[in-house]
Amino acid sequence: MKRKYQLILIFKMITLISAFAIMVSLFAFYSIKEKKQSEQFVCGVVDERPICGNAIRQMKISLIINKTGQRLFQDSCRACHSIHDVVVGPALKDVVKRRPKKWLYKFINNSSAVIKSGDPYAVELFNKFGKAEMKNFNFTKAEIDSILDYIKVESDY
Repeated sequence: MKRKYQLILIFKMITLISAFAIMVSLFAFYSIKEKKQSEQFVCGVVDERPICGNAIRQMKISLIINKTGQRLFQDSCRACHSIHDVVVGPALKDVVKRRPKKWLYKFINNSSAVIKSGDPYAVELFNKFGKAEMKNFNFTKAEIDSILDYIKVESDY
């Protein structure tokens, strides 16, 4: 009789463990399926809701952009500019709040042309800083965006 109860108990345990394993497998299967569906392209854009590590991926991309911006700033801008202090040129804190990006693209790559065009703000800067012309650069928009992102982050400190 005791053997019969032991067999029933073993059968119940096996059934319970099997049911649990099936539930875990189904949960994992549907989680993977849902993740694949959320990563499908729609109009060329990936769903970027912060699920399953997307937020961490976005943070890594931001850090890479800031490292690029930091390197470009240090190599090309730091000799004449600081974020918080006037050096040879103006402090760049909150520069994206003072001027639109379109203007900054033009000015960074060819400040002398912007000054010669008679742009009031460019002429004011030119006169205020001893008529020293900024070197012309040949940055891409992406490189300028990286620099501006770096300046924006550093402006908050």
